[in-house]
Amino acid sequence: MATIKVNNLQWSSITSEEQQLLIETLIKAGSLKEGDEIIGDDEVPPHPNEPIPVSDFGLPFAGDGACEIACTATYDYACGLCAGLTIGGPVAATLCYAAASAAYGICLKECLSP
Repeated sequence: MATIKVNNLQWSSITSEEQQLLIETLIKAGSLKEGDEIIGDDEVPPHPNEPIPVSDFGLPFAGDGACEIACTATYDYACGLCAGLTIGGPVAATLCYAAASAAYGICLKECLSP
């Protein structure tokens, strides 16, 4: 089970129903798995209202190329779903991007694991 941390002020500004829909959206994308959670954390800075470019993640890694490609495809799909969210106003999309970015980072790190 993964725990994805997002900015607490942003996370608490949407309803619990919107939070659940956001989690379900990221499960649909493959960014999260059943049982994963998103939590608000005061130490996490606010996320911009746009996806983080893949180039900002420092690719390429020295891990499994196919694994990295799968992570990137999942991230791209998640960002597309985030852009289409119709709940929670702009902050929901922002949180969706933040969680998708964090999940992408976790996925890439798992590509490096033997």
